[in-house]
Parts: sequence; structure tokens; C-alpha cells
Amino acid sequence: LRLGNQALFDKGVETLEWLLHFFDENGVYVPFAAGKGAHAIDYMDTIPHYLGVITEIFATLGYDFLNHVIPAGISVKQVLDGQAKIFIDHKELLKYNNEDKNRYLGVGWQLKLLQQVTSEQSPSLYIYNWTMDEFRQWTPQQANRLALYSWYLFARQSARYVDRYRLDLADYRRDDYIAYAGNGIPMTTITRYSAIDPYMLYEANIESATVNKAADKVGASFSYQPKIKKNIDYVSAGKRTEPVSTNERLDSLALELTGVKAEQAQMGIGFVERKITPDANKIDWYIVTSGLSTEKPQLKGTDTIFLHENPNQMELSDKHFFPSPAYRQELEIWTYEDQTITMKGELDYGYFSLTPVAHLQGSLKSGFGYGNVGPYGDILVFMIHD
Repeated sequence: LRLGNQALFDKGVETLEWLLHFFDENGVYVPFAAGKGAHAIDYMDTIPHYLGVITEIFATLGYDFLNHVIPAGISVKQVLDGQAKIFIDHKELLKYNNEDKNRYLGVGWQLKLLQQVTSEQSPSLYIYNWTMDEFRQWTPQQANRLALYSWYLFARQSARYVDRYRLDLADYRRDDYIAYAGNGIPMTTITRYSAIDPYMLYEANIESATVNKAADKVGASFSYQPKIKKNIDYVSAGKRTEPVSTNERLDSLALELTGVKAEQAQMGIGFVERKITPDANKIDWYIVTSGLSTEKPQLKGTDTIFLHENPNQMELSDKHFFPSPAYRQELEIWTYEDQTITMKGELDYGYFSLTPVAHLQGSLKSGFGYGNVGPYGDILVFMIHD
């Protein structure tokens, strides 16, 4: 379109219509699934990426590609529904890959390179010749981890789809994706196969999309309000405001909640002892994302906690948020004579579907505590109050 070459654009639409014939009624792109063996799950992550780019290209023309019906008789939105089902349960692919005969074994040079890396350093599908028997034994979390995929990446690739249709995935959507991975490495979908990030196109196309989160239950509808298309050149998120470090944002949150910086609040310095009773207390959960970011710490939700005897117990909110209720329920919570409080347990946080062990520590005097969660150093903060 920028070239003003209508013939070239028409040829692109013709090619796209041809490619859409290869999706089946389940939303699976058959050439990327059939015959790939255990590696099939590794190919699925490219589908939301390409559909995300195409969705945003057509959005510039005012055409809703998500509602476009493909030759298989389903919409592009339903194709993405099918992709989500695969990431929820990789065994959806068994009907396309039920045996190892003639299965794809990966590109030779890539296998040779990656086999030099131990599984502890970089566990992925290309390290080993995974068999279909092993594929059947994986949990969905293991399958996504081995494919080096996560729900955060899916939500970035499919931001318009998630904002409009998938309240259950809203926790994975971030408005600002700059440098939240470890050591300042940004989450990116730019690869050797695609130089276009669909999320950046989405931001450029839509000034804002209002998501109605008033209803907490999965399946509730969104109020989606596209705004006026930007008339100025797109400026990346990282240049709009000065990004702030993780520790600075943690200190800012601690000052807001307790009046002192994070380390002082965590140790309870300058606070009086809390009177411990059998009465219920509230515990708020916040996430401080790692790396340089303009994103403010987010209040994720509130539970109820009882502090009068070890191990301490929580009553969980019926609101779904991460870490999810099943994992918060299993936290081992202990309090000590000096009113230190510790929490230990596995917490899911969506990074390649990992559930790393988290160690949180704080003080009952201030009610404030925190600890790292996930492999990239995001910080989970709790604040206990009456």
C-alpha cells in the first residue's frame, strides 16, 4: 500500500486466499502440523504471529480480518481459538502426528549447533529427537516450555484478538512491552522469518482499546472501542516516556503503601509490632515487572489471610489472577517471633508455562513483603492490612 502498487497488493491478497485453504475446520495450519512429529507444537507459534500481522494490515483499510471466513468455513477468530486450544493441550495435534514414521527431525545445522548445549542450559525441542511417545507424556506446560513459547508471546502476537474476545487471557496482555525480560532484553516477535512485530502495528493502528474488566468470570464480554487512527508517525513505546528500573518501581510502590522504601518496609524497620488475633486480614498482591519499563506496578487481586498460628492459612478470592488460586493455596506461610513472615511454594506466572519455586519475605509490622517470581526476575509483592 505504501508503494501505491495496486497490482502487487492484489497479488498479495490472492496469495493469502490460497494459503488460507490450508487451514482445516479446527483452525490448524495442516502443513505446519502434519508430519512434524513432536516438533509440531514448535511450529504453531508462528501462526498467531502471521495472522496478527495480516490482521493489522487489513485494519489499516478498515477491514475486520478476524471476522473473515476462510475456505474451511470458520472465521480467523475461530482459527485463533483453535491455536489457543493447542497451547492449552498440545495433544490436540496427535490426530496430525500419531507416529514417528517419516517424522521431521529438524534442520541439520541447527540440530548440530543446539546439541552442543545441555538441556539444563536451554531445554528445547531441538536439543533431542523427541518421540511421539514422549510427546504424549508431556504436560501442556512442558510442551510449551520445550517449544520456547508462552502465553505472554501469544497475547503479544494476537493483541487485537485478546483485547476483543479473550478476557481469560487478559492477564497476559501488557500495554507496554519494552524491556521486561531479564537483563533488559525485550520481549520481541521479530525473527529471521518476520521483520514485523504485530503488536507494534496494533499500537500504531489503534490509539487505545478500552477493555471492560468489570466482570471477573471467564467468557465475559469486552467493550472494545477503537479510537482515531494516529496521524503522526509512530513512536516506539520506549521513547514516549523515560523507563524506570525494577528497583525504583519497587521502592515507589513501597513508599506508596508504607511510607518507606522497599528494603526498610520488608524488614519492618521503624514500625510497631502488629497485634496478632484470630481475625481475618486482607492480603493484596502486586506485580513489579522486571527490567526498564514505564509500566506501573499492578494490583493483581486480594485474598484473605489468617495469621494467628503456623502454618498460616489463606482464603482465596474467587477472582482469577496470577499466580493462580491453585498455586497460591499451596504456599507455605510461616510467621516468627520477630514478626518476619515467609512464603514458599511453586507459582505459575506464564513464562513458558513454568512454575518456579518462589521465596517471599516480609514483615508483619509493616505488612509489606516481596520476592522474585519467574526466570526473568519479576517481583511479586504482598501487602497485609486489616
